Amino acid sequence: MFCSKCGKQVRDGMNYCTNCGEPVKKDEGGVNLKKDDDKVSSAATLPHGNVSGKSNTEGNKAKKTKKNKGVKIVFITIAGIIIALLLILFALVQTGIISISIDDSTNQESVLDKKSKSSKREKEKEIRAKEKESEEGDVTTETQTEPVSTEAQTVQPATMPSTVAINNEFILPDSSVRVLDKSELVGFSAEQCRLARNEIYAKHGRMFDDAGLQNYFNSRSWYHGTIPAKQFNDNMLSDIEIQNRNLIIAFEKEMGYTK
Repeated sequence: MFCSKCGKQVRDGMNYCTNCGEPVKKDEGGVNLKKDDDKVSSAATLPHGNVSGKSNTEGNKAKKTKKNKGVKIVFITIAGIIIALLLILFALVQTGIISISIDDSTNQESVLDKKSKSSKREKEKEIRAKEKESEEGDVTTETQTEPVSTEAQTVQPATMPSTVAINNEFILPDSSVRVLDKSELVGFSAEQCRLARNEIYAKHGRMFDDAGLQNYFNSRSWYHGTIPAKQFNDNMLSDIEIQNRNLIIAFEKEMGYTK
């Protein structure tokens, strides 16, 4: 049996505890009640301890579960935002608002280069065509009326003019393809100015009422008279030819060749 005060074991038959001197209490059967009391008290306290441990464990588990749920919510939110941004970017690219193609600029530059090259080639073709038309006299869209100087026409004889054309073919070869300068007419005689002015018409197959002019241009290899003089009008001339014609007329007046 055990002492009820200090809990030390007391040998059977002893009336006092050898450790603390407490009298040993006995029940009706002579059994020490200390041991049973300790068992009862320990039995009474054990359930409370177990309940407290269980409650602490459950609380920790709940906290961990809440933390895990919070981490999952944050992760899901971030992933949702990233996906939404990617979808918006994809939609903008599909609609053409945003272009991520690097080759577009180079393609556009190549297209512009091709256009500029093609335009240059077309201009060169036009110039060559005009030169060819001036040589062959095969033009159907450009001509003009009779020469301005009626006085010169009446004075000229019915024979071919004695003035020899420059280069043996043209007085002014470029009069149909570029605007001439006044300096290019310096030194021209009245007859040369008259031939140069009518040469613009002759390049387009115009026929002349003046026999001297007609005979002169018939001697040129590039001339082919196909349209009577009465059917010519200024609308058939290009802007360049009109400017050169007016330049020659002004020079003739300045030099006193015509009135």
